[in-house]
Amino acid sequence: MHIRKDESGTIKLIDNFSPAGIIVFDVYNKNWVSVYQDSDDAVTRDRFEAIDAAVEFDKFDLIKGLEQIVEELKNV
Repeated sequence: MHIRKDESGTIKLIDNFSPAGIIVFDVYNKNWVSVYQDSDDAVTRDRFEAIDAAVEFDKFDLIKGLEQIVEELKNV
């Protein structure tokens, strides 16, 4: 797994498989983050774009939730 930040400010969490699965965190303003799934595979990427599904989080709620997920994963 690795993380890549691009020039537009999106943060991508990328797995180590081929084609890569990607979770995109798009900080589109100072307080809101859009989260959606992407892929390095063109066909899969087109399908994700066609459904245009994203989740919108308050940035600070997302941070708190991700911290809770990390703690839960540590205990598994």
